[in-house]
Amino acid sequence: MTALTKNDLINAVAAHGLSKRQSAAVVESLFDIIFRCFEKGEDVKIVGFGHFRIRQKASRRGRNPQTGDSIEITARKVLTFKPSKGLKLRMDQRLARGPRGMSTVPDKLYYRIGEVETITEIPAYVLRYWESEFKLLRPKKNPAGQRLYRKVDLELVLRMKSLLYEERLTLEGAKKRLRGEARGLDQMDLGLRGATLEEVIRRTRTRLQAIRQRLAASRPGRSS
Repeated sequence: MTALTKNDLINAVAAHGLSKRQSAAVVESLFDIIFRCFEKGEDVKIVGFGHFRIRQKASRRGRNPQTGDSIEITARKVLTFKPSKGLKLRMDQRLARGPRGMSTVPDKLYYRIGEVETITEIPAYVLRYWESEFKLLRPKKNPAGQRLYRKVDLELVLRMKSLLYEERLTLEGAKKRLRGEARGLDQMDLGLRGATLEEVIRRTRTRLQAIRQRLAASRPGRSS
């Protein structure tokens, strides 16, 4: 099981449109604010996430785990965390969906950006930002200017999400990986088209030879 690091958080913030330096400043500022609250003995309650609380534990008698001797455990402060109902519900829903943590994808020709947001759990403003960063992501637009994502666009968004949030690549790393994957698919497609073209040429040549033989057989013999 992998652990989320500070650098992972910085990369995740950078995926939303900030530079690496700006993202690092945001993450450091957030940690600094939380640490200052803990130093003052204050609780930190983040709506939709959970409640960090400083608890005072009184002194008590305990046992040394190595010797079994009775010892005095001094009073101390401990930090506890209680997840919010929203976080618990979200985790339950994710587990119910399976390991991919993805909603059921309806089978249709086009998806509006709101539907893509629901299916992929990527905010609409992040999807729009990814369009400006990833040249491969180019959803169509209707006459009203609304984005229309095809199934291939939706699959690309999910792939980008996997690279950025699961493999924790940087934007540049994800771009490089996608370019490599796209080149591989293009080469495969060209190979298939080349093989198909060769087969068409072979069949055409065979038919032309058959026609020439028929014409030669039906041609009247020359008189001497």
